[in-house]
Amino acid sequence: MNCTLSFVENTIIDGVATLKRSIDVSQTAACVRIRYLEHVLLVLNLNFTLRRLIEVTLTSPLGTKSIILRSGRRLDRGRTIQNLSLLSLHHWGENPNGEWDLQIRNTVPNASQNGFLFNFALQLFGTHNDPMKDNTHVKPSTLNPTMDDKSTTRTSPSTDILIISVTVPAIVLLVIIAIVVFVKKKGLSTRPLTLTNANTQHELTVSPITK
Repeated sequence: MNCTLSFVENTIIDGVATLKRSIDVSQTAACVRIRYLEHVLLVLNLNFTLRRLIEVTLTSPLGTKSIILRSGRRLDRGRTIQNLSLLSLHHWGENPNGEWDLQIRNTVPNASQNGFLFNFALQLFGTHNDPMKDNTHVKPSTLNPTMDDKSTTRTSPSTDILIISVTVPAIVLLVIIAIVVFVKKKGLSTRPLTLTNANTQHELTVSPITK
């Protein structure tokens, strides 16, 4: 499902100040039915001294900010932006109800530059029911993860300790074997070699192998 909110402006875009508009979608019945966003479409009609300097930002009711039009295109010296459709997936899964903030600004402030915002339209596309709820390809633990669910973001501390405790004895054993082989090949000593584990204080005596 989708809903569209259209606005006729004919408002001056200042070369220094940011043009701001608030859009309350909760006043439109069709928009209220959407509880999970899929994507947002913004359609603009405006002109400006150098349209390549214009930046457009869209912020959702939940505070997610999307720079839906970035400035650039150095060789572009045109003025008009006509029926430009800008699509964003940045707000996927959010509840769109509430106030959206639209900001249009000149990224290189200059009082001699100006333009007009003629009109714009905001279109919301989404569903009433959670699209992930019955998705068999997604594990339940990955649905709507929260900041408090540490298992979705990092390895458990107990798992880290277990890995370390298993790895250290294996390394010690390899070192002992390497020493025994070295002593046997070089014939450096005929006396037993005693090794002490600093953690457990256990001693291990290795006797040279004689032919």
